[in-house]
Amino acid sequence: MAKFNIEVVLDWIEEDGTIDEALKDEIVSAVVGRVTEATTKRIDEKISEMVDIQIHSAEQAVCVKLNEIMDDFLNRKRTVTDRYGDVVETDQSVMDMLKKACDSFVEGYVDKNGNSTSSNSYGDKKRRIDYMIEKQIDYKMQKSIEDAAKEIKSGLQKYIDETLKSQIGENVAKIIGLDSMIKKI
Repeated sequence: MAKFNIEVVLDWIEEDGTIDEALKDEIVSAVVGRVTEATTKRIDEKISEMVDIQIHSAEQAVCVKLNEIMDDFLNRKRTVTDRYGDVVETDQSVMDMLKKACDSFVEGYVDKNGNSTSSNSYGDKKRRIDYMIEKQIDYKMQKSIEDAAKEIKSGLQKYIDETLKSQIGENVAKIIGLDSMIKKI
């Protein structure tokens, strides 16, 4: 059983109407208004919920389709040609081409500054992967050395400060004759 609180305001009653009819009309209007409001709210919530579900399922379908397209793109076998249109390789996938390009990049030669150079050029040269590893090791070593130097410096500073304060205190005590003053007390 539903309970309603209804407030009725009667401004005037028509000449041929009765209070019972006016009350009845006001009660019906109030009940219809509240039922309509509650129903509208529930419908809005349900529609919002259904829209969210549809959006989520559409997003999932799009993701699945995009994954299928990317898999097909990366794994489909292709014929590779040079700039003149001559066939260089057959049955090559984009994934295989990417792997080969990455291998070629890290196996390429660089000079002492990390700039690309050919394998038969003069001067210092090394493979790019070796250069990158050395740079990373150099960075880590430099960082470790700096951290150790900071720690040693702060330790020495603290030791020097404490030692100097102690020695200065002893010397000042000797100068002003603090020992003799204390013995007299």
